[in-house]
Amino acid sequence: MADHGISDAGFVEAVAKHLNLSPTLLPADILGRLKAESCEATVVLTGREPFDEAKWKKVLLQILVETSTSKPMGKVSSKQVLAESVLEVQNLIKMLGKNESNKELLYKSLLKILLLVLTDPKVLTGEVVQFLHTLQKVKRVFGILVQAVVTTLFRIYEEQTTIPQPKSFKYLPFQRAIPFFPDYGIHITIAFPNATLTKSVQKECILLLQKMSGQCDKLNNPKEETVMDYNVGFDPKIWVQWLELFNLKPSRPVVDAVTETKPENNFLAKHRKLTQSEIHLWFFIKGTQQQYCDLLAKSVTDFCGKNQLSWILSSAYKKNDGKLFGGYFMDGISNAVDPMSLEREVLISGVSPQTGESNCEGGTFAFIQKFRFDIPIFSDSSIPVKENMIGRDGTYSETLANIEERAHIKRACKIRPEDGTNVEFLRQALPIVSSESHEEHGLFFAAFGMSIQRFTEIFQNMFGDRKTDFTQDLLLTHVQGDSGGFMYCPSADELQYVPAFTDGTIYSIIPFWMKFKSSNPLLFYNHIQYMYYMTTNQYAGLDPPSKRVLHLLSTTFQRWHSTWIHKFDVPRMPHLEKFLDEEKLKYLNTWSIPYRKGLSYKIMLGSVLTSNKDSPAADGNVYGTSDHFGTFQINPKELIVGVTERLSFGSGKEVMPYLLNSELDLSWDLALTEFGNMGHVVPGHQYILELGVNGMLEKLKGKLTNTLLTDEQKEFYKSAILAFKGVQLYMLRYSSLACKTACNLDPKTTKAEDRINLREIAKRMTHLALEKPPYSFHDAVQLIFSMHCCLHLVGQAVSVGRLDQLLQPYYQRDLENNVITREKAQDIIDSFFIKFDEHVVLNAYNIPYGHTTYGSTCVTGRGGPFGTGDSLNQWIQQVTLGGYTHDGKDAYNDITMMCLNACRRLPLNSPCVSLRLTPHTPLIYKEAAAKAILSGGAHPILYHDDRMVAGMLDALRQSFLKSNLAIPLDLEKVALDYCADGCYEPMFQGRTEFLFGYVFLLQAVMYTMNCGMNYQGAGPINLVGGAASYRSELPEEIKTFDCFKKIFLRHLRRLVQNLFGIILGSYGNSWKICPSPLLSCLIEGCVDSGRDMSNGGSRFHTITPMYVGFTNTVNSLYNVKEMVYGPNNTTSLKSFRMALINNWGVNMVEPFYDTVDVGVVQTEMWSQKYLAMREHALSLPKFGTQTANSEVNAIAEWLAENMNKIAYDVLYDSPLTEVYHGLQKKYHVQGKPFAFQILTGAGTFENYVSVGAGCGATPDGRLNGQPTASDCSPQPYAQDKPVPRTHLLDIVDSLKPYSERNLHLHIPGGCEVDLFIEEDFPMESLLEFIEAYVAGKTGSNLISITCVNKETLTNAENEPQKFDLVRNRMGGWSNFFVALFPEHKKQHLRRMYFGPHKDSQK
Repeated sequence: MADHGISDAGFVEAVAKHLNLSPTLLPADILGRLKAESCEATVVLTGREPFDEAKWKKVLLQILVETSTSKPMGKVSSKQVLAESVLEVQNLIKMLGKNESNKELLYKSLLKILLLVLTDPKVLTGEVVQFLHTLQKVKRVFGILVQAVVTTLFRIYEEQTTIPQPKSFKYLPFQRAIPFFPDYGIHITIAFPNATLTKSVQKECILLLQKMSGQCDKLNNPKEETVMDYNVGFDPKIWVQWLELFNLKPSRPVVDAVTETKPENNFLAKHRKLTQSEIHLWFFIKGTQQQYCDLLAKSVTDFCGKNQLSWILSSAYKKNDGKLFGGYFMDGISNAVDPMSLEREVLISGVSPQTGESNCEGGTFAFIQKFRFDIPIFSDSSIPVKENMIGRDGTYSETLANIEERAHIKRACKIRPEDGTNVEFLRQALPIVSSESHEEHGLFFAAFGMSIQRFTEIFQNMFGDRKTDFTQDLLLTHVQGDSGGFMYCPSADELQYVPAFTDGTIYSIIPFWMKFKSSNPLLFYNHIQYMYYMTTNQYAGLDPPSKRVLHLLSTTFQRWHSTWIHKFDVPRMPHLEKFLDEEKLKYLNTWSIPYRKGLSYKIMLGSVLTSNKDSPAADGNVYGTSDHFGTFQINPKELIVGVTERLSFGSGKEVMPYLLNSELDLSWDLALTEFGNMGHVVPGHQYILELGVNGMLEKLKGKLTNTLLTDEQKEFYKSAILAFKGVQLYMLRYSSLACKTACNLDPKTTKAEDRINLREIAKRMTHLALEKPPYSFHDAVQLIFSMHCCLHLVGQAVSVGRLDQLLQPYYQRDLENNVITREKAQDIIDSFFIKFDEHVVLNAYNIPYGHTTYGSTCVTGRGGPFGTGDSLNQWIQQVTLGGYTHDGKDAYNDITMMCLNACRRLPLNSPCVSLRLTPHTPLIYKEAAAKAILSGGAHPILYHDDRMVAGMLDALRQSFLKSNLAIPLDLEKVALDYCADGCYEPMFQGRTEFLFGYVFLLQAVMYTMNCGMNYQGAGPINLVGGAASYRSELPEEIKTFDCFKKIFLRHLRRLVQNLFGIILGSYGNSWKICPSPLLSCLIEGCVDSGRDMSNGGSRFHTITPMYVGFTNTVNSLYNVKEMVYGPNNTTSLKSFRMALINNWGVNMVEPFYDTVDVGVVQTEMWSQKYLAMREHALSLPKFGTQTANSEVNAIAEWLAENMNKIAYDVLYDSPLTEVYHGLQKKYHVQGKPFAFQILTGAGTFENYVSVGAGCGATPDGRLNGQPTASDCSPQPYAQDKPVPRTHLLDIVDSLKPYSERNLHLHIPGGCEVDLFIEEDFPMESLLEFIEAYVAGKTGSNLISITCVNKETLTNAENEPQKFDLVRNRMGGWSNFFVALFPEHKKQHLRRMYFGPHKDSQK
């Protein structure tokens, strides 16, 4: 046990003494409770340093000594001591302005109250809590310590007074008709004499409601598609009268509404565009049949006549498919209609009725208004003006990509800064049509929301300030409100005579979202469809996510949906110096770069990215909210908390700069910045699970005490300690946020289970930050995600690893001890998955950009950002499941299945899930994988474990043999324990650094055909092309195909030498500019050696030369063989080269052809010849399709073997070998020799567009600049050709060539094949393919399958919002098709499709 200066027993005795209590009266767990509840307060008091137990004890005892009374111990009751302390605080508050020293006394007195309450929680009476309420209102005066103490006291009090455990989630009892958007509607507004509801009218009204409900039940006929329903609403003042007649009190929301609808407060009464009328009772009759609406309306008018009430009836109905303004604008598209979304946006929820109060949960407020508008002026406007005014196109009602700030749909959306979602309400507008001309002359608008204040917020956004005449919303300049007002629509519990929504109720949604629907019941095109089927018991999977999870998903969908309209960018992160006080600034120039790196981590995690308005960062600014970085927020229903970075891989990153001006020249020379080290490995979360955060800190501190350390080792440990102190503070800040959020949830208006959940989160985060390693399953999941967040937030984009292997022991133990149920564990996994995908941007034009630098993404050791437009909505977040354990046993377990369930049921694109398959994989897991694939998420991707492990194990052994080193005994265990990195690269989990770069195979083809020159730039400037490789033979000198291949391999070797030269020459530079102290602690070897992973500290050192354009190259080589050297050759290599220089005749260039003068006719003749050559090239057999022959397949095997051989030759038998030996010597550690491991890969990831853009026309028929095939997939149809009709290739037979040994043994770094199948692909056929794949009869070492029809993608191009859940495999991950730029969409539309195996079709 660590020496904390005073024993635990002595400390507890001292606490009791200074509290004037007997030690026997203290709870047995008092030490743990004191630590858990007071840690943040004492951390603040001691300068916001991470928790130090010795310092904590010292501070607490000092406070107790200074504030203790002189009365004998045990002679004073706890309540008396508390009363005296409260009085002391009250007096100190009064004296605060007179003497600044009183603030410190106030802090200490409050902390004493906290300690006293912890010893005896029952002393915290209602009177004391009332005082705390007063104190909380002015807490901004006292700083963060007071906030921490007051928040904790509130929580303790609530624990004493709130006993019930969380109840199962159930739908709120709202009026069933609220989400129903009808074809026909009748609004009837009724006024009572003297604005008074009499008992007799109330009785008649009850009879009316019962009658109308009975009429609806009789008229509703699903077979005839007849739906009838109605809403009823009351003026809030009238509803109060209604309740009083039943001797009930109104709930707080209704009381607030009465105040807000008074003339002096009512927005409607103040603005010239809106009208507040005298309306006391309102009926909105809804239906699909006009005559039935009239029937119900007659019941209402009869009621009015009988009771001598004045009424106004307005009929409205949908015209032009529900579009308004002459058939141009469809309203209500973004409506929340499912019960989850309704609860979040529309319904009053969480209100616990007090004694004698009405239960308003499920109630809502309505804004109703009868508008007239100037149709002629609007109709005479041009189409662009109309679209600009509304914000949608007139044909499909889709949101415009670049939307005007004053467009109607943008002004109608207001973003919440706390979570980035829209403040919305449910809109229903029906046109009012002239009975004579049948022309539209107005509309009746009804909107539902959870408070009148919410309407006011949005109205101010639309209409402007109520005191001005300026209307912000362009569309609303053409409308004028004639009558209307605010109404209250009681819940079905309050008004028991109206039809209520119940679990499984089938509700209607507007046809916009149902225009397209998949025949595949597991696949949903848009989020409205998804929520509809999941909340009405119509999900074909029969096991929809829990209501809690659906609630969280609904919020996530809403956040995604807001990106159609709003752009969320992030500010630049200020320099480290901005967050240092004057004293620390003195040392800035003396601190090493690693030390500054660790300090920047600590400040980012513990302050900047976890700052909000209640707790700003050290520079006084707020960074954590959604209108900045969006990294510090919490949802009361969340089971897992934390937020990853908003910027996706393509957008770049924002981390804290720390380099000095004097270091910038070196930074430029090395092509590195603070943004450079990008992670791109799989951390060993097992290490943090074993030690815990505090345990890791203790280990690092212990290492630092070694007197034999070098200066580099000392700097590493200091940097790592600072980084983990940042992790501690990050978790404590979330503990505090959970406390404060629970505190701010008024018990009278929020659900007890939400407050309980937040309290549990606070305890969990404090425990994980300060106490022992996680013991429970829930704790383990949270710790993994917290570490994941911290790594990503500091710029280290990493994957998760083998989640099922990490979590199964915790789950199994909890299950055996009855701590958890399978259902709760599934909820935790589902919540965990959702957290990865909160920052999706659906509108590519609203993607944040401008956050990359010359030193970004240094995967080769030097910076150089990838194609940013290729990598949007990509966060490099992989979860690996199944396969073999490290000792060769089956690794499938309950967590494996839960994750596969999450893949199928949650329409996310991240995390990307990888499933390792073995010959022994149980059928249930293969079935679960097949269902997940058919659900359209393009995951799990399927790894062939035997092939992958064999290739990796061979690579590991070769690396040690060729380096003249002994082969470690555990290499097989290391290979068996592999997992997927951010795209699909196999990685030794928590054991390796990763260096890789692209080798462009097609460039070697170009150089072979063009004497070592790149002909992409051929023409008047570069003539035949720019020199790019060594000068090789002229085309006419290459007499045979074997000769062509030898020259090709020489150029390929030169390309690999270029890559390895950069990697070896730059190795270790990252330590000088951008070390990785946090991530290094989760990589084997770094902590023990005292070396950062950027400084050779990891156990393994993986290099992956990623060969790009494999399939196109195979096809190009085959075409050269056939067209030039084959028995039926059609051209010479020289002519072939000219065809390619001139882009297959599409772009004839000078000086080879005269394009403007006398040679135009001849030029056109050659152009046609080249175009004909291209058609022939495109028609030849292609690798990966059924047209491929043995010669094509032989070239693929030859290429794969030589790719791997060249990589080994360059490292072990070239001029670079001497450089490699120098690195081995430099980074050798006794007992841990240094060696690089080569894992040759073939793939493009998502960069098939940017890769193709840098490559000229190629012999396979590709035009200059066109995309390549993704990864090792079959070559897509030409991008310039029309989208062809779907032709299905046999999914088993077409992929058999990939099963050849060379393609997986020599490409152990991954040879992914991306397949597309149609949505009706039979489940049994997919299982048959998986069985054939596992048996080694077909396929590569990994395969991805996207399930989507080509017609679906075509429709999604034109009507994207209707397809906002359609996802495609990009090549290394999945993205939402609608979020892609046009060039990517074109490539996906031309990918090959695969159908069932012919034998299964029989």
